[in-house]
Amino acid sequence: MDLNLIRRLKILLKYQGENIKSGVSRIGNYTGLFILYPFILWSFFTTMNTSELSLNLSKFIFYIGLIVWGAALLLTVIDCLKKNQFLVGLSTCLMYIYGIFTLPISSTAAWGDGRLNFVALQEVSIILWPMIYYIILAYFMIDKEGRVLKNDKEKLIFAYIMIFPIALAIVVAVPMIYFISEYYYIYLAWGLEVTFSVYLVAIWQYVFYPLRHKDDEVVDSTAQSKVVNALNETLQNKHFGKDEIKED
Repeated sequence: MDLNLIRRLKILLKYQGENIKSGVSRIGNYTGLFILYPFILWSFFTTMNTSELSLNLSKFIFYIGLIVWGAALLLTVIDCLKKNQFLVGLSTCLMYIYGIFTLPISSTAAWGDGRLNFVALQEVSIILWPMIYYIILAYFMIDKEGRVLKNDKEKLIFAYIMIFPIALAIVVAVPMIYFISEYYYIYLAWGLEVTFSVYLVAIWQYVFYPLRHKDDEVVDSTAQSKVVNALNETLQNKHFGKDEIKED
């Protein structure tokens, strides 16, 4: 039986989800909230005047970024009070999506001439590369019977596929930066953006991990409570038995 692409993708995503062992970490969220995301916002703000985007549109995107940061901060604060890891993931996801789609604008304006056609090319590649990546994985990691191939050699190959954009960018851009012009930093940034774009798919599994496993945690907690109660009853019975023997 030869599986179609949709079926292969479902199996692949299910396998990927089963191999995720935790949600988004709080340390990662704090790093994004107070270091990485402010840097992204600052980069966008300082390059607004050199971009080919209209100033009004640039301001609108920047204000959206401020709203996203405020929402992410609020979700993080609520998590600190309620200990809800889903909110941590949602907070991180909002910042990641904003960052991955605004970096092409700020990087092109910072090192290039801010041309919209090159920005559009980067945005399209950020959307297309995750699709291409997962299609490749679906056909090479899932066999005709729907089994996932799990050997280390293939995992290594697909890791190489994942980092291919940044590796290509380094090989091409770094020599050109060194010998010709700093303008070619835009290609290095492009490779970095495309490489991290694969998480546009995976991040949702990290975000929803706490919700998917909430019932499991309740079951584990209930089972632990039953074990503790049973142990207490056993100890009490033993103690009661000893008291009876002493009285006799």
